[in-house]
Amino acid sequence: MSRSIGMFLIAGTALGFGGVASAQSLGTSSDIDLSRAYKAEIRQDVAERSSLLREDGAGFVLDSQDGASSLRIGGLLQFRYTANWRDDEAQEVVGGGTPDIDDNDFAHGFNVQRARIDASGNLLIPNFTFRISGEASDVIAGPGGGDFNVTWAYGRYDFEGGLEGFYAQLGIFKAPLFYEELVMPEYQLLAERSVVNEFFNQGYSEGVMLGYEAEAFRVNVMFSDGLSTRGTQFASAGEADIGITARADIKFAGDWDAFEDFTSWRGSEFGARLGGAIHWETYGDSAPSNTGSAYSTLPGFYAALGVPAGPGGGTTDNGDIIAYTIDAQIEGGGWNAFAAFVGRFEEADEATAAGGAVLTALDLDEDVNDFGFVVQGGVMLTDQFELFGRYEALILDEDRFGNLGGALDVDDDLHFVTLGGNYYFIPESHALRFTADVVIGFNDTSGLQIIPAPSGGTVLGGTNSTSVTGLLGQSDDTEVAFRAQFQLLF
Repeated sequence: MSRSIGMFLIAGTALGFGGVASAQSLGTSSDIDLSRAYKAEIRQDVAERSSLLREDGAGFVLDSQDGASSLRIGGLLQFRYTANWRDDEAQEVVGGGTPDIDDNDFAHGFNVQRARIDASGNLLIPNFTFRISGEASDVIAGPGGGDFNVTWAYGRYDFEGGLEGFYAQLGIFKAPLFYEELVMPEYQLLAERSVVNEFFNQGYSEGVMLGYEAEAFRVNVMFSDGLSTRGTQFASAGEADIGITARADIKFAGDWDAFEDFTSWRGSEFGARLGGAIHWETYGDSAPSNTGSAYSTLPGFYAALGVPAGPGGGTTDNGDIIAYTIDAQIEGGGWNAFAAFVGRFEEADEATAAGGAVLTALDLDEDVNDFGFVVQGGVMLTDQFELFGRYEALILDEDRFGNLGGALDVDDDLHFVTLGGNYYFIPESHALRFTADVVIGFNDTSGLQIIPAPSGGTVLGGTNSTSVTGLLGQSDDTEVAFRAQFQLLF
């Protein structure tokens, strides 16, 4: 969506909301003379139903004349400097890509990682809430960036009475799968999510979600067009035939709100959570049938290795994907820890006999199992300064690269370490924050230069994902990236 259309939508929402308020002013004084205390009560009710209305990102709130509806305008800016060091020898690229013929071992520069505008609130009743967000960034728009894209667009209804705790949500949002991706970027512990998350993450989906939240547990089930299907039409090539995602969390201590970020302020209460999720999607039985889904990696991977396309332009006829995770989060007064194990099974059938012949010649499997795990933690040394560290491992299917892996010595067991710190200009608030960290990759990561990433491009070296991780990928061991980021949240 163009920037002008996106801004028109948000501006129109605000103007329309103002119209509602103006219309209310035509009523009698007895109709609109509600106390400020009543308005505050409604706003508090809405805040309790929406994670967007946090103290460190309160935004600007408009109330309708009668206090029954509210509109919050908020935003996020993340401005980043990244420097990258690789081996100065020419970079081999799996699949015959273009190597770095200039032997440059250093790259650096600035970029706007995210620039987001949020419109959220409630309409007429506290338990009907909404969110419409637009973002301009390299992460969403790719090289050159700047185009305004709708990222979140949903409505939610929280049931009352005998169904209290149940809710329904529909529109564009993230499927309840990998927890690291579910935590908003402004509430991450490090400058960016992990490389493992970049490989597996669910992206945005279009669909319907039903959920239930109680004091000690919550459950969500979503029916969608598949993962990473933001902004797709019902017959788009990237859509799955169907996608189903289910997630359950158990809370042993603390409040649910405490787990919306990875930081624990000094003096905060102890909290512990354990969760798990699974996703299944299939493609190939509805038009178009043989191009793979947006979340599938094998069709694009096959194409990069020269597997002939089928009559419809795809390299697979049909396929299935199962993704899953188990994760845990624990925090206390000024310290925090998070761990997750993630996995994905993917099966795809070649579209042509010629394609099957190439797969056989390259000794490539038609199904792969990839795994990863992440462990991270942080500690507040003062009320405003926090140290953190993260270790992650990405374990690719040993047969994913076939005989190319041996020929090019491609690693399928990849390890990364990140160390750094946060400075919070306002104690106990993410509103103004500076983050600096160093990411170290210890293995040959050239294989990640051709595996598609859910956010677009490839996991490493792609236009979108390069901006995310700071790593470019290389055919030798040890790559280092330094990231320094300023964050403004309102």
